[in-house]
Amino acid sequence: EEAAMVEGASRFQVFFFVVLPNAKPALIVNAIMAFQGAWNDFFWPFVLITSPPSALAVPVGLLSLRQSYGAGQGDWSLVLAGAFISIIPVLVMFIMFQRYIVQNQTSVGVK
Repeated sequence: EEAAMVEGASRFQVFFFVVLPNAKPALIVNAIMAFQGAWNDFFWPFVLITSPPSALAVPVGLLSLRQSYGAGQGDWSLVLAGAFISIIPVLVMFIMFQRYIVQNQTSVGVK
C-alpha cells in the first residue's frame, strides 16, 4: 500500500489495485455465506407468508410438505428429495467460486 503511494498512486488507485484484489477472496466467501443465509432463512418467511403455497420459501415449503400428512409424520423421502433440490443453488455457487474459497484458505496466516 505504501509502495503504491510512493510510486504516485492516489488513494483511489491504491484501494482498487492493491487492497481490493487482496480482499476479493474474503468478499466472495462473505457473499456466498450471505446468499446461503438468505436462501435457508426460515423464520421471516414463515411469519409473513401464509398463502398461496406456491409463494412459500423453500424451508417453509418443506415444513408444510412434512406436516401435510398429519401430525408431522410426512413422507420423508419426499421431504429429503425437496431438501436435496433446495441445496442445488448453494452448491452451484460454491462450485463457481471454489477457487476464491481455496485462495482465501491458503492465504490465511501468510504475511
